[in-house]
Amino acid sequence: MARIARKTLSYLLKSGIVFLTIWFVYRHLNNNQNLAQFVNRINKISKAEVYLAISLVTVLMLMNWLLEAIKWKYLTKLL
Repeated sequence: MARIARKTLSYLLKSGIVFLTIWFVYRHLNNNQNLAQFVNRINKISKAEVYLAISLVTVLMLMNWLLEAIKWKYLTKLL
C-alpha cells in the first residue's frame, strides 16, 4: 500500500508542478503589457542579422563539439 501511495503522490506532485508552470507562463504572457513592444522589436530585426546570429551560433557550437572531443580523447587516453 505504501508503494502505491508513494507513486500516486509522486504523480500528483509532478502533475501539479506542470500545471503551475503552464499557469505561470500563461499569466505572465497575458498580463505583460510590454509584449507588443517586444514583438515589434523582434519584427524590426533584419534577415541579415538573423542569418549572422544563426551562423555564429553554429560555428561556436561546432567549435565546442571539437574541443569536447579533444578533451575527452585526452582524458580517456590517461585511463
